[in-house]
Amino acid sequence: MGWRQTDAGKIWAEAAARIVHKQSRVPENLPKTNGFRVIDLRGGFKLNHKVSVNLAVKNLTDESFVESYNQVNVDNPVLEPGRNFIFGVTINTD
Repeated sequence: MGWRQTDAGKIWAEAAARIVHKQSRVPENLPKTNGFRVIDLRGGFKLNHKVSVNLAVKNLTDESFVESYNQVNVDNPVLEPGRNFIFGVTINTD
């Protein structure tokens, strides 16, 4: 599920949510995993026709969760990344 808003191609913003129900249909040797929801925000703007800046906050609410297919050690599951920030600059050389 997501939402995107743009302003004549110069500014954009986007929100996305991923909602996962508890995973109970897993192999017998793996435990069931809890459900989770992750919210991401992204945005950016063009400084000029050659340079744009992009920003993102992934896992905005710092949700602790385990993907059912990513359990390397069943007794000590590895959590997915918490809140993280991404900054980028794109330079068009055309």
